[in-house]
Amino acid sequence: MRNLDSAWAKLDRANKHLADMRNELGNYESLNPCEFVREDDPVLIKYRISILEPSSTIPAMLGDYVHNLRSALDHTAYALARKPTRQTYFPIFEDRQQALLKRRDPITRRRRRRFNITVNTMPRDAIKILRAIQPYQRGKAAKGDILWLVHELDIADKHRHMTLLAYPQKINLPPPLTGIMYGRGFKDGEEISLHLDAARLLPNEPKFYVPITLAVEIEKGLPILPLPTLQSLYDYIRDDVIPQFARFF
Repeated sequence: MRNLDSAWAKLDRANKHLADMRNELGNYESLNPCEFVREDDPVLIKYRISILEPSSTIPAMLGDYVHNLRSALDHTAYALARKPTRQTYFPIFEDRQQALLKRRDPITRRRRRRFNITVNTMPRDAIKILRAIQPYQRGKAAKGDILWLVHELDIADKHRHMTLLAYPQKINLPPPLTGIMYGRGFKDGEEISLHLDAARLLPNEPKFYVPITLAVEIEKGLPILPLPTLQSLYDYIRDDVIPQFARFF
């Protein structure tokens, strides 16, 4: 009997990987991964940022997480198809023209649209839902769509080591100085300079509070995804995608 049990099982597994990754992130943060090395000159006191590289275990866990999310979608598609084939999977297209592109169907030997090959023998109303939630429906925002991010992260993990970026977005200045220094992401090796008049107020070993953000870079020029937002990928598929297909079973 066709049902969504295996899709939900894949989601449960994804949630387990997410919890494991949170624990590993907590371990990383407990190491105080951002340090400041003092370098003085006659006018300024400089602090060079030194950021500890995250463990290679974290991107491995991230890959397991997104792969189970992608698998949950594919299991949903397979359950929907009356006669599933090796070409049956959950279609995700950020470009409408790619979805409409024709290629030879290995089953019928005829040239058919890529989208149609993946959804062959699915209920008509299910196909309508699949079309409606395609990333290309968001136009220029397609590459920020959650389904597209899951798809691209899964591909990235299959073929290469995903790059993790560790950077502080803000630096809380220690007392008696007040205020916060903001940036689009301070980088490893970057300098922070304080004028001597301000620096004289500092203790010999000032304590800077620097919350670290870890993010994954899918590919140069594409969206950078902060790891704390990964929960939203799981939530969207669990709450807004798979339940739409429950009525077909």
